[in-house]
Order: sequence, then C-alpha cells, then structure tokens
Amino acid sequence: GNAGAAAAPVAIRSLVRESCQTAYRELHGLLDSLAEQPDAGERKKLLLDYVQRTRHRMVRLLVAVRWAGEFGKYTDACGQAMELAQSRAGAFEMAADSLWAVHHTMLQAPLARYAVGPAVD
Repeated sequence: GNAGAAAAPVAIRSLVRESCQTAYRELHGLLDSLAEQPDAGERKKLLLDYVQRTRHRMVRLLVAVRWAGEFGKYTDACGQAMELAQSRAGAFEMAADSLWAVHHTMLQAPLARYAVGPAVD
C-alpha cells in the first residue's frame, strides 16, 4: 500500500446519515426477530444487543463530530502544506539530479591547460 497517502475525506453529514440508516435497518431487523422469538429472555437479549451496538455507534459518531468541530479547520491547511512539501521535494529532487548530471559530465570533460605560472608573473 501507499503508506504516505491520506485517506479520502468524509463529510460529517455522510457519517450521520449512514449511522442513522444503519440503526434504522437494524431496528427493523430487530423487530422482525422479536416477532419470531417466543422467549422473553431471548427478546431482552436481542434488544440489549441492539441498544449497545447503536449506542457504541452513536458515541463514535459524537467523537467524530466533536473532533471535526475542533480540529477540522486544520485539515485543509495540513493538506495544503503536504501538497506544497511534496511539490518542493520534487523540485529539490530534480535539482539534485541535474547537479549530479553536471558533476558527472564535468568529471569526463577534458581540462584546458592554462599557463598559470607565466600569467601570475
């Protein structure tokens, strides 16, 4: 995988909608299960399981909403900073490659023999 890649952003409204739809679907499934279940103890267990799952989902949603309210404004700035850093890294890499090519070319270039001694006199 791409360890440096960020996950795609998810809108809070999508999380809320999906959480509510899931709770609604599970509630309808629970109602069907309760109607078929003659044992009162088993019905209580099914109901308790549904309530615990739904509560857990809503607590996670609450944490996401609170986090987004407090820190969400920083995610755009961080994304822009990451894009800038990646573009600068690309520019530095190109510059380093160009300098290496110049260095390699200069090592193979014939040197002119200047008469330094008489020029100094």
